[in-house]
Parts: sequence; structure tokens; C-alpha cells
Amino acid sequence: MSPDKTSRAATPKAAPSAQAAASVPHAPRSGTGALEKGLTLLAHICGRESPARYSDLLKETGLPKATLHRMLGALAGHGLIALHPDQTYRIGVRALEMAQKAWETMDVRSAAADALGRLADATGETVHLAVLDETEVVYIDKVESRQRIRMFSAIGKRGPLHCTGVGKAMAAFLKPDHIARLMPLLPMKGFTDSTITEPTAFLRHLQEIRRRGYAQDLEEHETGIRCAAAPIFDYRGEVVASVSVTAPTLRLTLERLDEFAPAVVEAAREITRNLGGAVRPE
Repeated sequence: MSPDKTSRAATPKAAPSAQAAASVPHAPRSGTGALEKGLTLLAHICGRESPARYSDLLKETGLPKATLHRMLGALAGHGLIALHPDQTYRIGVRALEMAQKAWETMDVRSAAADALGRLADATGETVHLAVLDETEVVYIDKVESRQRIRMFSAIGKRGPLHCTGVGKAMAAFLKPDHIARLMPLLPMKGFTDSTITEPTAFLRHLQEIRRRGYAQDLEEHETGIRCAAAPIFDYRGEVVASVSVTAPTLRLTLERLDEFAPAVVEAAREITRNLGGAVRPE
């Protein structure tokens, strides 16, 4: 149906009272204005750090009382929000179910594709996307460097968690009980003279990475290779992947590695946002 026909078919109706609209939340509305307002209100409730009372939402959204009451009733009727006994509005079960479904059907590679390309263009070096598989990392995507001298890597290749940038970036942001469970399983094998092989030193190193927000591989896995890597989070705020820039030391000096770090962190944050994830605070 054309836009003109749609507008002619829409017949204006008297707005129902706030009480009536709240009790019949599925009442049809013409146009997209009501939908946009409802979705904006839902996003506002989702984005608050604490549950909101009606008076809070009235003040913060600027919506008329009748409109706000009607929107809250509609969202509650669909299970997207819930009014709790303390008279505060919170995210409803249906919204959580939808978020869970969205995450389950979200392909990390698809969410990361554009960010990986831009990071590779900005740095001119090889970019990797990796996920964690117990004590190893698995490289699930890659954008090759434009340089003549390149490092060998491949999609599907595995690497150790404790001495790769992508592995350490993920390990540093695992929940304490998760990393405690993994530590006894880590082989802590020394690959180069720079590999951290002592568990206590490794845990201290992870704390440093967490404070900094990104990890470095300073020839810890392969001599002559450096990288910077940052974590990617899901909607629960749990680390699910990481992204890195990797290059030979003859090009990637320590100074240049530090220069690349902000771009790597921003790429990880973009992918996190694409996944509907919780971006780590500054």
C-alpha cells in the first residue's frame, strides 16, 4: 500500500482516557508517533541505573501525564516493563526474553565485520577476532595486513590463552569464579623468554590489563610479534570475544603499539554495542 493510501485510510479517533488505555494496552494507534514514543520510553527505562517511579519518568521524559500513563500501560501489557510493589518500573520478563533471543541469534562475526575493516584500514596491520574455548583462543575472523611482510595466522587456528593478546584480553575480564576455575587447567607453557609462566604473576598481570582496558602481547607467544587486544562484551556484561591488531616488531614498535591501543579499544566497544552489550565504563 502506498503512503498516500495509508494516510487516507487512517481515520482519526478520539484519544481514550489514560485509565482506559492502560487497561487495554493493545488498542491500535495510527501512525508511528506513538510507537516511537513508546520505544523511546522503553529505552529510557532500560538505560536508567535504578528503577524509576512514575514521577521520575514524568520529569525526565517530558511526556504529558495521559501519554506517559498510556505508554506505561502498553509496555506493561506486553511484558516489556513491570510495575513492582514498591511502585517502580523495571524491565519486564518479555524484554529479557527478547534480549536473550537476540543474543542467541547474533553472529559475532557479523557484528564485528565493519569494525574489523575500519581498524585494519586505520592501522594497516593484521586484525583478528577471537573467542575463548576453555584454556585456548580460537581465531574466528581476520583482516589481512596490506604490508609485504606479514605474520602467519588463519581463521580457525587455536592459540594459548595465557600468552596471546586476545587471550589475555578475555581472561582479564572473566568473572572471578571463572578465572579461578581455569587457572589450574592452564598449562602456562613458556613459548618465548617473555612468556609469563608463573600463575601468581599471571593473575597480577590480568589485574593490570583490567585497569588499563586492553592487553598487549610483547613477543610472549612468538618472538618478533607484538599485538594490542581489547575485550568484547555481551548484554550481560560478560566477555565473549576480543579483537586485536598484530604485526612484526620491526614495524610495531612499543610507541606505535601504544598509538594503536585507543583504536583497538574503540573497535571492541563498537562491536560490543552491535551485540547489544554492556560497554565497559571509562
